Amino acid sequence: MVVLLVFFFLFQFVAADFGCQDWVSRCDVYAKKGWCAEIHPNHDYMKNMCPKICGFCGADKTTTPPKTTTTTPLPTTTSSTESPKTTYQPPTLNPLDKCQLPDVAVSRIISGRDAKPGQFPWQVAMYVNGHFSCGGSILKPDWLITAAHCLQGLQPSHNITFVAGELDRSVSSGYEQTSEIEMPHIHPHYEMPISLNNDIALVKLKRPFKFNRFVQPVCIPQQHEEIAPGSKCILSGWGRTKKDGESPNVLKYTKLYVVNQTQCVAWNRRITNYMMCGYDENNVLASGCQGDSGGPLMCQDSHGAWKLHGVVSWGSSSCHTKYKYTTFTRMSMYRYFINDTLGLTNKPSLPPPPKGGCDADVSSQDAFLLKSLYSSSTNPTCGQSAPASGRVIAGKNAKDGQFPWQVAIYKTNWNWNEERGERVKSTMFQCGGSLIAPQWVLTASHCVYRSYAYKFNVSIGVTNRKTGSVHEQRVGVEKFFTHPQYKKHISLNNDLALLKLSSPIRLSDYRSTVCLPGQGQQVPVGTKCFISGWGKTSDKPFTVDHLQHAPLRILSNEVCYKRQWRLNEITDKMVCASAGRGCPQSGCQGDSGGPLTCQQPNGSWIQHGVVSYGSPYCDTKEASTVFTRVSEFKDWIDSIMQN
Repeated sequence: MVVLLVFFFLFQFVAADFGCQDWVSRCDVYAKKGWCAEIHPNHDYMKNMCPKICGFCGADKTTTPPKTTTTTPLPTTTSSTESPKTTYQPPTLNPLDKCQLPDVAVSRIISGRDAKPGQFPWQVAMYVNGHFSCGGSILKPDWLITAAHCLQGLQPSHNITFVAGELDRSVSSGYEQTSEIEMPHIHPHYEMPISLNNDIALVKLKRPFKFNRFVQPVCIPQQHEEIAPGSKCILSGWGRTKKDGESPNVLKYTKLYVVNQTQCVAWNRRITNYMMCGYDENNVLASGCQGDSGGPLMCQDSHGAWKLHGVVSWGSSSCHTKYKYTTFTRMSMYRYFINDTLGLTNKPSLPPPPKGGCDADVSSQDAFLLKSLYSSSTNPTCGQSAPASGRVIAGKNAKDGQFPWQVAIYKTNWNWNEERGERVKSTMFQCGGSLIAPQWVLTASHCVYRSYAYKFNVSIGVTNRKTGSVHEQRVGVEKFFTHPQYKKHISLNNDLALLKLSSPIRLSDYRSTVCLPGQGQQVPVGTKCFISGWGKTSDKPFTVDHLQHAPLRILSNEVCYKRQWRLNEITDKMVCASAGRGCPQSGCQGDSGGPLTCQQPNGSWIQHGVVSYGSPYCDTKEASTVFTRVSEFKDWIDSIMQN
C-alpha cells in the first residue's frame, strides 16, 4: 500500500518585511474613483488592500498582509463619495455555483479552534481501510474534490470511503453520511513526484449524499477568478497540529492569508501559476499538515458565499507556517477541467455510430489499402506475435506472448515514512512502452519528463504484473531522450521519448520488437488497430495487474477534434482512434506511452501510435484516444539510436 503523505519541500522561508504597500494592482484606479474617502462604502477595503496610495500608512504601518474579511470590493455604480444604493442580483448559476452559506457563521478565528456542527458542511473525511487519510470537499451530491496524491497508488481492495457531516471522528453524532468511491478522476497531467503541479482529483461516489444543514456543497470560483493577495481565508481539516502528534478527532479550522504569487515563487521556485500560497499572520502554529491534504481553503466573497479557492497540496514538514508557507492547488485554474469531468458543459454533436458494433471487422476496401501500404515491409523479423490473438474483446486479458513488445515502465522513489522514521523505497508502475530494438524502448515524453534515468526500470515478457512470469526480464534505464520540441505545459505535440536500456533484451517468442512505419507513412482512416496496456478500465477505478487489449479504429483528425473531451489542437503529428460512440474501449491512465499497433496482411505488426492522452472517463463513449503519430518521428528515432 502506498503511504499517502503530504509532500513537503524542505526550503526554509526567511520572513520578509512587507512594509507599507498596496496589495492590488488596480489601487490607483480605485483611488481615482474616490474609494479612499472614509464615507465611501469601499473605504475599509481600500484601508486594508490599498493603504499606500490612500495615505493610510502613517503610524499604523502595514507589516503583514491585510486582515480583511472581504476579498473584493462591493459593487458600485458611481464615483461619488455618497454611498450608492445597489442591489445584488445573483447570476444564473450552474450546479457548482448553487452552494449555500453554513448555518453557523465563522467568527474570529483562533489557530486550531474546534469547528461547530454545520460550520463547514462541505468538509469530508477520506478513510483508507478504516484509517483517516485525507480531507476533501463536496461539489455535488455524488461528486467530491480532493488532492491527486491522496488517491495515487490506491487499489480497490483498500476500501476507500468518504464521510460527510462528520465533526468528531471518535463519536457519532447521527449527522454522518458515508459513501464508497466509484471512480477516481486524477488530473491527466498530475506530475508527482517530478512536481506537485495539477495536484487535483475528482471522486465519483457510489451513493449520493443527501443535503441538509450539515451536508452542503461548496462553490467553485470561475476559471481565472483570482483571489487578491492578503485576502483572509479559512483552512479546515483533521490534520496534525504538531509534527509528532496524532490527527485530532475534532475538525479544526484556522485563518490564513493569501500570499502574493511573486513572493510565493521566491520562497520556492517550484511554485507555478497552478498553485497558491497561504500563511498565518502571526507566525503561530497554523497551517496545513499531514491529514489536511485534499482539504479546502475557503475564501468568502463580498456576498457572503464561501468559495473553494485552494485544495491543500503540501506545506511545512513541522506542521506550521513560521518558516514555511502552505501550498494549495489553485482552483480557479481548473474550472474547465471540473466542468468537463462532471459533464456540465455541452458536448459537440457527433455523427451516428458506425454500424457493425464495437468490434466491426476491417472492410474489404480497408484490407486492400492495408495490403498495398505494407507490402514493401523492410523488417519482417519485427512485430511477430507468438500465439494467434483471435477475436479481441474490449478489456480482454492478453495471453503470454500475444504482445511480446509490450513493456511496463516502473519508477523508484524514496519517501519519508513517519511511522518508521526513515526513508522507504517504493517502486510504482508508471507507464507503458514498446520494445523497438533490443536496447531501446519507445514511450511518451510525459512519462519521463524532467526526471532521471536511474529512477526507471522496465519489465518485458510478462502479462500479469502481480504474479510475474518465467519469461520476464527486467532491465534498468541507462539514459532517455525526450523529443527536444516537447513542451508539456504549452502543447501536447511531440509527446515521444526513447529509453536506452542498460543492457539488451534477450529476444524470444515472449520478448520481441515491434515494427515501426517509415517516415511519413500514414495509416488509412478506418483501419482497425489494437491498444494494449495495464491502464484503468471502464469498470475498474485503478490500474490492473493483467495486460489488457482492445480494438480501436483510426479516425480522421477532423472527426477526432470534435470527439475529444477538451478541444485541444489535433496536429499532423498526432493520430486518433476510437471504438465508436457507445463503445467503452480506449486508452486511460496507466496506458500512457503504450503502443497502438496495426497488423499487416503478412501477420506482423506495425506501431503507428504512442498513447498520449484520452478521455478522463477512461472510455470513448464520448471521446477518442489521441496518440503521437510514430511515422512523423521515424527520422528522429533513427538519428537518436544511431548516434
